[in-house]
Amino acid sequence: MTIFVVKDLEEYDYASVLNIRLEGGKTRISLELPVQVLVDVGWRPREGEEVEIEVSDKVKDGDWQIILSGKPLRHEKGKVVYSFGGLLCKIESPKIKIVDPVYLHLKVKNRNG
Repeated sequence: MTIFVVKDLEEYDYASVLNIRLEGGKTRISLELPVQVLVDVGWRPREGEEVEIEVSDKVKDGDWQIILSGKPLRHEKGKVVYSFGGLLCKIESPKIKIVDPVYLHLKVKNRNG
């Protein structure tokens, strides 16, 4: 489990999707999530907010608010793009490991509906 900080947010109004860009150590993640999923879990992401993220090859126990499953779409040195049912997640890290299938677990600290 790694703590990430929300660095930037971009809403795709045409698709009701929020692209959340996060950084944790030397790892950067760009994650697309439907706005409705965020509403359902009671989370309104804000820049500077901390989020716990675990990327694994299996579902982990715990009180995760969001768990996504997907497959690698493309990869190159230090970068993998995963597809979670058409939603994209780009992970950049010097020590990246390609996982197939992949499970992304997300736990937010400040749920505020």
